[in-house]
Amino acid sequence: MTYDVARGRGVSRRAFGLGILGVTVVGCQAEADDPQVTPTGASEGAATSGPTTSAPPVDRSEIAWGRLVEDREQATDVLLEALDGGHPLWQSVRVAALDLVPDGDLPVLVDAVAARLPADGALELGWLLALQSPDLMRRHERAMRAADCWFRLPEDSRDGARSLVFLPAHHLVFAHEHVHAPMSLFDSPLEPPTPTWQPGGPPVGTGLVGGLVPGDCATCGRQLHLLLDLGTFSASAAQPLPRQLVTCGAFSCLWSDQFFQHGDGATPESVHPREFVPGEPDPEPLPALPVAVHPTPSRWHFQDWGLANGMQNLNRLGGEGSWIQDAIHPDCPGCGEVMPLLAQFDSETRFVGGSSWASWTEGIIYCYWCLECRISATSKQQT
Repeated sequence: MTYDVARGRGVSRRAFGLGILGVTVVGCQAEADDPQVTPTGASEGAATSGPTTSAPPVDRSEIAWGRLVEDREQATDVLLEALDGGHPLWQSVRVAALDLVPDGDLPVLVDAVAARLPADGALELGWLLALQSPDLMRRHERAMRAADCWFRLPEDSRDGARSLVFLPAHHLVFAHEHVHAPMSLFDSPLEPPTPTWQPGGPPVGTGLVGGLVPGDCATCGRQLHLLLDLGTFSASAAQPLPRQLVTCGAFSCLWSDQFFQHGDGATPESVHPREFVPGEPDPEPLPALPVAVHPTPSRWHFQDWGLANGMQNLNRLGGEGSWIQDAIHPDCPGCGEVMPLLAQFDSETRFVGGSSWASWTEGIIYCYWCLECRISATSKQQT
């Protein structure tokens, strides 16, 4: 599972896909692990007489993480010192540090990155800054592309003149007692976590995730699972939302687009069955848990699954998708129009005392909404 490989070793997951930027990269650009120490005067593979000693390698990522845990206000200095010294940081540490940087320090980091391109550390930080500060990074776009031909600034999803984002971005935030520590490296959790996990302001609504709903999948006949009950959250009267977003958790059903017709009741009806694949085990339901809906600060309007490296909250209502492959939107079976994205649910969110979306997929489940036809859809992407 990519979660274990990439996040555990601090390797950048850019190789696995940059869906938000419309890029798919083949071949992993990994951060260097600790260098191997060779005794002075000994060539590789040469015999040595008697014991030799050398200083152990310095794990600068562990030191940097310890500084963030001890004092979050060191985040800007941690990143600048890594750039100045040419010290590679684990991608996980880099993401966490940048998320802790005050808004007023972002121009300083952007200028520091531009001055140190094409160094790998500057390039990796430049990719992250392009998501959080695209306007600041725009003037350095040519330099970033010279260093990495795959570099792109993020853009809003559109179908011609029509936006494919149904409402502004909000984060779905779980109480700390319901999820395992989302930001923990080197056996040290970052408490409190960064703003996508614990926003500063009050929620604008509350809802519920997990559990089963009274309805069956039109394809396999299994009982449907609740992805999100919007509860007290409501959009504008001109953009009414469905009360519930549901899915079938069966493996083969999740691999195809699922469609649900919404009526007067809370739970929609599964429609448009596909070919049934027998013999699959029943998917395990998630625990029913409360969730708070928080407006997303503009810095995290764009979030990328690969670049986040498991360190950001990618459970979102509204906003742009954090695509693992490409920005794929199904066509509404009612009107034929491309369906805007409404929500997404990240399998790397680990719930306490029960299964998680990881029991259904190793990636992200996406939900779409056609207001005119009152039809929702779900699909998934994974590596």
